[in-house]
Formats: sequence, C-alpha cells, structure tokens
Amino acid sequence: FERVLTLYDEAQHCRLAVAYVVDFRAIALVFLANILFFLGYPDQGRALSTEALAYARGIPHLPSVRFALSWACALASVVPDGDAALAHAEACVALCVEQDFVGELTEAAGHLACAQARLGAEDTLAAAVQAIANYRATGQERVTPLWHAILAEAYSAAGRPEEGLRQLEEPLGRIERTREGWITAELHRLKGELLLALP
Repeated sequence: FERVLTLYDEAQHCRLAVAYVVDFRAIALVFLANILFFLGYPDQGRALSTEALAYARGIPHLPSVRFALSWACALASVVPDGDAALAHAEACVALCVEQDFVGELTEAAGHLACAQARLGAEDTLAAAVQAIANYRATGQERVTPLWHAILAEAYSAAGRPEEGLRQLEEPLGRIERTREGWITAELHRLKGELLLALP
C-alpha cells in the first residue's frame, strides 16, 4: 500500500475512481491505517484513517467517502473509541441514505447499531442483532466478527454474560472455517472475560 501511495498521481489516477468504485489512494490509506494499527502502531493507524477520510472528502468522490467512513468506523470500534465510531457510523448512514447507496446502507446501519450498543443503551442490543442479520442477508460477512465482539461486550456490560458468550460462538466458528484471524485474539480475550463473569 505504501507503493500505491508513492506511485499515485492524483491528476492521472483520480478519475479511475469512477470506473473502479473507490479511489486507489483512499483504498491504500485505509488499508495501511488498519495494517499499522494491528501491527502495534495505533496512533499512526488512526492518523492515516483520518487522512484517508479527509482525502476522500477533498476529491470529492462520494463512494470513496463512504468507504473511508466505513473503515474509520471499524477502526474506531476496535480501538475502542465509541464516540468516534458513532460519529463515523452516523455520517456513513446519512451519506448512504442521501446518495441511495442501498447495498452499502446495510453495512453502515450495522456499524451504527453496534456503536450505539457499545455506548450502553441496552434497548439497542436487539437492533444490533437485527442489523447483523440484515447485513448477512446481503451475502456479506466482512465486519460481522467485530460486530459480534462489540455485542458480546455490550451484553456483558448489561449483566448478561451468557448472551455475550453466544455472540462469540459464530465468529469463533467462522475463524475455524475460514482462517480469517484479524480479530481472533480479541474474541478469545472477550470469551475469557465473559466466562469469568458467569455466576
């Protein structure tokens, strides 16, 4: 991704975003932000995520803005920075509604519901569960392990560790099947905390 950033020429490559849906520089910044975060450089990762969003807004190319917002929300959820996750999710939902990004709206709604659940409103748990189901119904699963982890924490905070453990069953099973392990350690950490919280 660093090579993409080095080779990227805005005058030459920016117009390709129309053909390829999302601007290459925005993609490179977003994924490099996540890589740096997970390699143990959270400040650099968050700074690049902010840069990606500012860049996408400055082009301006709305699908690139939506992409950067969605990933900024996911990164803020992992940090965790509940206020930032909520702000990014709200902005992403508003953009999807305004621009009629129907397919992307289910992901944005999932981010929003999980951000609200993380901030402690117990009445949002059912909405978050439904948002995950709606997202899955589109055939996508990319962010569901993160969302299940957020719900597990929210159920634990609500004094319902058994339900939190149930939220972890699916993503842990998925990791066994797919070997997609970007959030494996966090899921196991949460499982341990939930098991300790059982009566």
